[in-house]
Amino acid sequence: MKPNQRPNFLWINTHDLSVRHLGCYGHLYAKTPNLDRLAVEGLRYTNAFTAGPICSPSCTSIFTGMHPATLGTHHHRSFAIRPDRVRFLPQYLMEAGYISTQLNMDINTYIDSDEWAQHLKSEDLWQKCPKDKPFFAVFSFGESHASTF
Repeated sequence: MKPNQRPNFLWINTHDLSVRHLGCYGHLYAKTPNLDRLAVEGLRYTNAFTAGPICSPSCTSIFTGMHPATLGTHHHRSFAIRPDRVRFLPQYLMEAGYISTQLNMDINTYIDSDEWAQHLKSEDLWQKCPKDKPFFAVFSFGESHASTF
């Protein structure tokens, strides 16, 4: 990467899945070759903690940078009203010139349609993102979500 080039961010989100279920974290029988390759070429967290015991409070915390109890989002799918001063990470990145996809996951707060419309759909990223702009892309997979079992 050139010194003045900004990195792209690819956020892959799964539900109810622990690192102990992935080969790149040492699971002996997990078959996750693509994730393993991304872990080698990108960034792999080895000392991370969750802000909540279930997906939606944790996702809200990740994308607001605030503890769920601070926002009143600590209950699963609570849909708290965000104070005007609380913005999502993609908004800061878009102000810095990034293209961002929609968060497309459980967020425990309301996102109005105007705010939502500022983001690309994840499936449109590769066709609509200008080649000269960095991106923040979220791809969320629900196959491992406990509610699907």
